Amino acid sequence: MPNAANQLGVLADLRRAIAWDGVPSALRQLNAFSNHRFTGLFLFDGDLLKNIFIHDRQDAAANLFPVKPADYSYCLTVKTSGQPFHVVDALRDQRVAGHPSRHQVQSYYGVPLRDQQGDIFGTVCSFSLEPCEAGDQEVLLLDGFAQILLECERLGEIGWRAKEG
Repeated sequence: MPNAANQLGVLADLRRAIAWDGVPSALRQLNAFSNHRFTGLFLFDGDLLKNIFIHDRQDAAANLFPVKPADYSYCLTVKTSGQPFHVVDALRDQRVAGHPSRHQVQSYYGVPLRDQQGDIFGTVCSFSLEPCEAGDQEVLLLDGFAQILLECERLGEIGWRAKEG
């Protein structure tokens, strides 16, 4: 189990990374604690899912994932359930038996990004193209990172807009 003081220190480092270098730098640092290849930030836009930032451990110059219908991603499960969602091996997990991306994205851990009204506008997640377990520290840090994003002053950088009215 991760050390609570260590977790708080890592979260403080992630907060500083966002303030100094922006979200991509923080995602790169967050990915270092992940068993997954990718760590990204995705926003919902109607029926679409847009990748705003991504870190690919195997290709630091990797570009963003293309815009896709939200139902092609496990992120939609996070949005509809309102809860974190974890898939270790999509080819063996009956919860995603009919999912259109299960052969490509075989492992996933994602948490919701909520606005001040509690509505989910995106996810922060880690995923891989092969089966992979999200470790305890990864789970705690992704959850904490989602909260940091809501508290930071650079939310405009991830495309967040305050609701009007």
